[in-house]
Amino acid sequence: MFLSKSGLLVSLSVSCLLACSGQEPPQCDIQTVHYEPIEVDLRGVPRIMDFTVELPDGSIGTVSVPVFILHCPIMVLADEGQLNSDTVAEVQMVQLWGDEEDIEIVSGLIGTELTITGSLSEWQTAHHFTKVLLHVHAVSAEQ
Repeated sequence: MFLSKSGLLVSLSVSCLLACSGQEPPQCDIQTVHYEPIEVDLRGVPRIMDFTVELPDGSIGTVSVPVFILHCPIMVLADEGQLNSDTVAEVQMVQLWGDEEDIEIVSGLIGTELTITGSLSEWQTAHHFTKVLLHVHAVSAEQ
């Protein structure tokens, strides 16, 4: 769960995405996973979300970012001595990134139930809008 006001808004947005779509959030336990290089398979629905940013000229704008709304929350464990050093609990949404081709595939499946295989990393720059990012390696549509 996010403690900042902006994070709280994002958390509320995730709940609203499920509620507004008419889908009931699944009842499931938190899955424990690790940061890269370990690959994970995560189930959920891709969306495009707008985030508020400060532009180079000091004005405020928005940027549209592909995200993955997870069916079940995850806890991402930090491994000692690794670049990704923070354990993050109750993650329900991750920002997607990867090769242009992979992101185009996901973008063409917005709103579709998917399993995405990839590796997780921690946010590190102003271009990262969720605490955990998912580097897309493979995409499969739910049957």
